Amino acid sequence: MGHSLHETYIKPGQALHMWYKNHKESVICIDGEGQIEDLTEGGKWALEPGVMYALDKHQQHILSSEKGMTVLCVFTPSLVGPEDHDEQGSYPLYDGQLPLPDGRGL
Repeated sequence: MGHSLHETYIKPGQALHMWYKNHKESVICIDGEGQIEDLTEGGKWALEPGVMYALDKHQQHILSSEKGMTVLCVFTPSLVGPEDHDEQGSYPLYDGQLPLPDGRGL
């Protein structure tokens, strides 16, 4: 379908530096409160249930919450399962060669 949907929980006090240089991302907060800070273009926005943001230019950002927050994230292109954040907070593009957590290829 070209996209994937994921539920993400940000723990209380957590601040995650992320950069999806290979994916576009749309996110809606469904529970709790937090903040997104755009490190590429600047700006900070409060997040609460019903508030959505989209990162269509591969912006580096910090997603944080003082009390905990749950968001639904849509990634394009889709994630297929074995991806994990790299040292830059990004997901690699699936090239058909990524190993599963147990070391097997897909």
